[in-house]
Amino acid sequence: MEKQMLRYVGRMVEIIYLGNDGSMTQRRIAVRSVERGRIKAFCFQRQAPWVFKLENILAVQHFVVAMSIRKQMQQKPENKKSTRPIKTSATPKY
Repeated sequence: MEKQMLRYVGRMVEIIYLGNDGSMTQRRIAVRSVERGRIKAFCFQRQAPWVFKLENILAVQHFVVAMSIRKQMQQKPENKKSTRPIKTSATPKY
């Protein structure tokens, strides 16, 4: 499994993961590194970096993301309102 996961470094995958409590979850992750039976990744469900045990991964599948969605996920959310000027016409249209 470690060799298989090495080819996903730098990519997004979907995994079926068996948690320490015995529960199964489906996760979308961005694989950062694979070493010593562990995967360091960004977990989109938790919205945080996470470490997964290779032995607890039951299935893995490459996850393809459209470029526009990928850009949205990489942007940090802002709490500011838009400062774009609003276009108004001089004379109202009836």
